[in-house]
Amino acid sequence: MPTGQLLALGAAVDESRMPAYRTEPIIAMPYGEAGNVLRLLRPRIENYGWGIQSSVRLPLMNASIAEKGHWVGTGGRIYQVVFAEDGKFSSTWLAVRQLSVITIFRPMYHISHTPAFKPDTFGVSFPPSHISANPVALLNAQQCGSKSFIDLSFNPYYPRQFAVIDEAGFWCIWDIEGRKSLTLAAGKQGTVKNETMTQTASNEEEITDGWHRIVWLTNVSTIAVCDRRSLVVFDITATPKRLRTHRLFLPSSSDWILDIKRSAIHSDHLYVLTSSRIFWLKIIAFDEGKKHVSSGAKLILSYRHYRDPNDNTMSLEVLTDNDGKSFASLCKSLLMPTVSVLIMSQKSLLVNYYKFSMNSSGPTSSHGSLITHHHMTSVELKSLLFLQVALIPRLSRVPGPELEYIERGVRFYQAWSLASNLEISSALYTIHDLNTRESAYPMHRITAPQRRIPQARRREASQRVKSHFIVADGDLYEEGSPLDALQSEKSYVDFMNTGDSLERRINWLELYRQVFSVPSESSETEQFMKQLETRILKYAYRGEEKKEASMSTL
Repeated sequence: MPTGQLLALGAAVDESRMPAYRTEPIIAMPYGEAGNVLRLLRPRIENYGWGIQSSVRLPLMNASIAEKGHWVGTGGRIYQVVFAEDGKFSSTWLAVRQLSVITIFRPMYHISHTPAFKPDTFGVSFPPSHISANPVALLNAQQCGSKSFIDLSFNPYYPRQFAVIDEAGFWCIWDIEGRKSLTLAAGKQGTVKNETMTQTASNEEEITDGWHRIVWLTNVSTIAVCDRRSLVVFDITATPKRLRTHRLFLPSSSDWILDIKRSAIHSDHLYVLTSSRIFWLKIIAFDEGKKHVSSGAKLILSYRHYRDPNDNTMSLEVLTDNDGKSFASLCKSLLMPTVSVLIMSQKSLLVNYYKFSMNSSGPTSSHGSLITHHHMTSVELKSLLFLQVALIPRLSRVPGPELEYIERGVRFYQAWSLASNLEISSALYTIHDLNTRESAYPMHRITAPQRRIPQARRREASQRVKSHFIVADGDLYEEGSPLDALQSEKSYVDFMNTGDSLERRINWLELYRQVFSVPSESSETEQFMKQLETRILKYAYRGEEKKEASMSTL
């Protein structure tokens, strides 16, 4: 059975922040001896720097210190884990594909621990966790008239819609409807092969292993579907209509299509990986008002990648930044050079990366390569995930040499790998343009951050403030930032109401009563404790303003 991405990064809805929209970053992956358990990790975010007075900080996720949530279904082994794409926030819609069932989840981060979801017949038990998978909808293959599912893809423009495809190339669109009680409603459907393609295939050597892929492109009404030998673009505005598509192979070619991915910068650009080449295509959507414009797939550029043509485990990966949006779109706004796509393999340490761009003279491209860390390759890799991590200047620190990394466009990536034994590991990589400014930046001058930066005290805001996807626990806002200045202007009353979360976590009055055996109806004691609480908070607040704590007593 063909597998898809088994390692996905998304978010869980924070129950304590509702009704405001606040999320917690999570990693989703299969787990267990049979790979039939969904594990959700909430990794600790740790800030690292280059020395005590480091001028920048690098927030990294530590999965070894993570809260874990588990879910066990009855569909057997997990073959694909995918989060929807959301332009505003990190996505909280998750889909898991098993052999003949797809489960839709809305992960939750609860205030208190909740038990893991599993069938009564499942022998292994898991500890309670703040994280729950929260399944909200279920799709069986029988509902599509299929035996099994091969791939699924969320609509990036509408996360409540997804597409599935089976081993015969039959695809179908499904909508998630409702609010409290969710249901699935079937939409447009079609198939990869038509009569013409079937006739052509009969004249060639038939090559099929049931592998198919489906992806949304350009707008809500355009999808691309492929098998090993053909790529088809559909317009699904009304009755699904095939658009003109560039032929990737000659009939005599033995190449296979190994993967397809939408560009992170341009939603109408598609990357296609084959046994010998990588193709860069432009997808032109059908427009009823512009019938003179030729719609379909147009070839922009192709590259021979010189990888093993018999390695069918090769796949593409589009880089994303730490806010859930594409790293390339972030770089576009900063006018920085971008890495468009990676070529990876389960059988090789080598990772190729390509940069595709357009200028006044036409399409341009460049490429490079890196070797994955040896700790990631003790066993065969099943999935790789590269997450770009932003360097954040520490405005309250003296500028240091680390700022050169930002100035010269050095980009850091935290790579996550899932091995065949379903163990997860990570490593840190850098990529930079050798033609940056007047000279190349010496590789030996790029060093890994060695020192962990202590976390600052937690600040809470009465309203949600959009922040980076990776935010250190207890360090929501960087000292010296505009938000920090805004916080310092808050009055003492504001600090009392929205100050340190310790005030909310501990019932000081009840603690006093239990220690000193004071009856609960003692109004005198209540008044005393309120005064004591006020003095403690005022004392702490003044110490924070002076950046030091006095040695005197209360």
